[in-house]
Amino acid sequence: MLDGIRLRGEDRLAALLERYPQVVAVLCGHAHTAAASTFAGKPLRAAPGVVSTLKLPWEHGDLLDYAQPPALAFHVLDDEHRLTTHYRVLPGSR
Repeated sequence: MLDGIRLRGEDRLAALLERYPQVVAVLCGHAHTAAASTFAGKPLRAAPGVVSTLKLPWEHGDLLDYAQPPALAFHVLDDEHRLTTHYRVLPGSR
């Protein structure tokens, strides 16, 4: 968990994902930081922030860092249903 704003009822979402094996990953945004994990046995990818980046628990100061450049996540699903996620920073935008 990144912060107090989080999914509620995650057990219901996990049960739903188990019923649909064709779902290869869980993709989300608005986490203010790029992150990779697993959820319900599926890859989970959170897109980075485009305005601010959430500081990690061991980083001090304000919760959000507005000095970091915006970034994007590009997801590629190949013919074998393998997911590859590419993260790119948008240079020169700050």
